[in-house]
Amino acid sequence: MASKRTRKQKRNDGAMAKFGGPQARQRRRRIFRTRRRFGWGWVRRLPLLWLGALAACAFLIYFVTGSGIFSVRTVLARNLSPQDVDAITARCQCIGANIFVVKSDEIRSRLVEGLPTLVVQRVYTRLPNQVVVEAYHKQIVAIWRTPEAGYGVDATGEVLRVWKHPLPRHWSYPLFDDTQHRARRYLVGQMLPSDPLAMALNVRARLPKSLQTQIKGYVYTPFTGLVLHSKEGWWAFFGMDYSAKLDMNISELQNALAKELVPSQGCMYLSGDHPFTRKDHFCGS
Repeated sequence: MASKRTRKQKRNDGAMAKFGGPQARQRRRRIFRTRRRFGWGWVRRLPLLWLGALAACAFLIYFVTGSGIFSVRTVLARNLSPQDVDAITARCQCIGANIFVVKSDEIRSRLVEGLPTLVVQRVYTRLPNQVVVEAYHKQIVAIWRTPEAGYGVDATGEVLRVWKHPLPRHWSYPLFDDTQHRARRYLVGQMLPSDPLAMALNVRARLPKSLQTQIKGYVYTPFTGLVLHSKEGWWAFFGMDYSAKLDMNISELQNALAKELVPSQGCMYLSGDHPFTRKDHFCGS
């Protein structure tokens, strides 16, 4: 038995009033994609803290890159002359560059290639705008003089300075004369033959002080090696002996001089197994 409809109920609220069929299904919503215009409205939606952080970052970027405060202005090189500092500054190629992008290894390689007489130990930057170079000059230990020029060399034989003719008369370094002619002069940074220079420095270092004061000059010839020329006129031929007999040969020379066995204009040959003396200068030929 069907129940009666109340006043509040509508006629179509009943099960019989509902429409059924394929059109009763819920329609699928169509999505329309539209282009969004770019704008700065999203900035207004950011928190104030984010806006402050963005402003601070923009200011720091300008302060570091655009203000010029961190652009390299000076190059410091202690214990070097102003001329050396100017040469380092010109070779550095870092003036005006931002200090945060300066590469110390590249600067060091430029200095080593362009200034061969310097030993560059360290290159580093110092805030706000300085590049510091720690370097020192290679030391000249001897003068190697040839018929073409005179060369100031270090212990390894590297040419540090070149004197052209006319050469200075007085030298503050040990002087070694080389009689061999060469087609062209050596340049700064090139190497002299290592064996003659090593032999000459070795002989001079082992000579006692009393004997060094008697030596007028050291002469190197390609055939006889190293020859000592004294102030009194005698000659001593040492050859190219690197063995332990060098000290024995020096002792033989001292004994011969003490016993006056070496003529004032003669020579003493010390390169062979049996040293001997002559009254002329041809014992080394």
